[in-house]
Amino acid sequence: MNILLLSCHLYDSKNQAGFHHYANAFQKLNHKVSFCTCPNSFLNLIKEVKTDVSRFYERLRVLWYSFFPTRKHGVRVGGYVSILHNYANLNVGQSLFKFIFHLGYSRMFNSNEDYDIIMFESNICLYLHKKLKKQFPSATFIYRISDVLKLIGASDDLIDHEKTIIHDFDLLVVPTKATYSYFKELAPSSHILLQQQGVNKNQFDHAIHSVSPYDSTFKHAVYVGMSDIDWEFIQIAANLFPTIQFHIIGPYSKKVIFTNVFYYGLLPFEESLPYIAHCDLGLNIARYPNETPSSFIPANKPLKYMQYTYFEKPIIPPSYLQLNEPHVFN
Repeated sequence: MNILLLSCHLYDSKNQAGFHHYANAFQKLNHKVSFCTCPNSFLNLIKEVKTDVSRFYERLRVLWYSFFPTRKHGVRVGGYVSILHNYANLNVGQSLFKFIFHLGYSRMFNSNEDYDIIMFESNICLYLHKKLKKQFPSATFIYRISDVLKLIGASDDLIDHEKTIIHDFDLLVVPTKATYSYFKELAPSSHILLQQQGVNKNQFDHAIHSVSPYDSTFKHAVYVGMSDIDWEFIQIAANLFPTIQFHIIGPYSKKVIFTNVFYYGLLPFEESLPYIAHCDLGLNIARYPNETPSSFIPANKPLKYMQYTYFEKPIIPPSYLQLNEPHVFN
């Protein structure tokens, strides 16, 4: 089969996410796989310059790949390039943002392509659904719901657009029982597949037997992620517990400065595992822009929860996540 994956991630990102695993799995099954990064605009370039220069050059390459796709590890890699998109997820100027976004280009969308499956991720690529449905009417359309849009700060327009098109997908794929229940209520007539997240036991067991990256004279708390963090928690905890070292792994600037707070930037996934395997406390303190106790999905277990749990680490999550388990301290 010929499969097109529309992902918000860069294919060469150090942070390998769900669509990377889909691409590798499909390729190993001898399917033709195209990995298209979307959104990919000049606003992305500005963001990467501010946060991570290496990602700036990766993003620049993907802009080129939008016109001239390349092949990596058997996967065709490209992008959808536009002048701008709703970078800040604003609720103003949506008509203009969408108009300019739809003027974008990807060689992967050419009429001579013949896709059997087109898979979308939870991001602005949903605006391309109608265009691709018209371009490839015989393809099977799958929506892999990686995030709940209202929690990650998506614009009201994109949230409404998702509700409009969600019934037009042939299959919805969700990662947790909590999100399954949420979308079953939102789209009761849709075919929904619960495909729970997991861990690569070989990688994780190797990390358990690796050398600890920590100073053994301290206790260590670690956060690994890409979303915004509850910086107030870090500020208060680092001040109250000077004998605990707080390790933050991800694309973050140094917002909280203490002698016991350490920043590592983005690390390849395998390099981050020893920090989790040898820590004393796992922090699940991601903060989403529109997150409130009433809007959060109760008992939703993110992938980070599963990783900490595999290593048998105590976890600190938001209290309204309602994870009432022995190793969870709300």
